[in-house]
Amino acid sequence: MSSSDYQRMYWSTQHKKKELMKEYESEILTLKRDVDSYRTRLIAMPELQKKVDIYEKRILHGTVSNIGKTRKFGFIDNDEYGSIFFHASECNLPNLGDHNEKKSVSFQLRINGRGMCGVSVVF
Repeated sequence: MSSSDYQRMYWSTQHKKKELMKEYESEILTLKRDVDSYRTRLIAMPELQKKVDIYEKRILHGTVSNIGKTRKFGFIDNDEYGSIFFHASECNLPNLGDHNEKKSVSFQLRINGRGMCGVSVVF
């Protein structure tokens, strides 16, 4: 084969590629839009679930991970929402202490000015 034959084959392949791209361009755009739509829905799902849990006052479970030095607040580790703040006034115990760390608790979520917090915390 001569070099002109290779050039013809190359350009023939390029033209076929261009035709195929035009043919499938609308399908590719549709697929990209679908992927973006699903990605947006996946990002929105945790926020929606959080709002549903708050609205329905769903009982959640976690473990007390840390209690502040003043013993007026602490943090609950939860599998779904991570670390959640709670205030001692929202607990069923009169006094918080280091002995309460690592204990299992049940609680409900509420949103305040600073974000999520645990309320109705029961040890």
